[in-house]
Amino acid sequence: SYLTKIGDKISIKASEKSQKLVKSYIEMEPNLQVQDWLEVDRNNLQGQVKAMPTREDVQIPVEEQLIVELCSR
Repeated sequence: SYLTKIGDKISIKASEKSQKLVKSYIEMEPNLQVQDWLEVDRNNLQGQVKAMPTREDVQIPVEEQLIVELCSR
């Protein structure tokens, strides 16, 4: 994981191996849905954080209380 803020740009490492891996994934999943709070430039293999995600944006089941308990240790 990595902490980001609005306006941060995210790109793929310049190594040929990393770029090849991401390009192959994009080809396998051409209709991959991206969250509304992200902007993606598939041609240049980069993205930008447009907004901070809300709780409703998280699509996996999360028990917030367990996270709070873990972090408070």
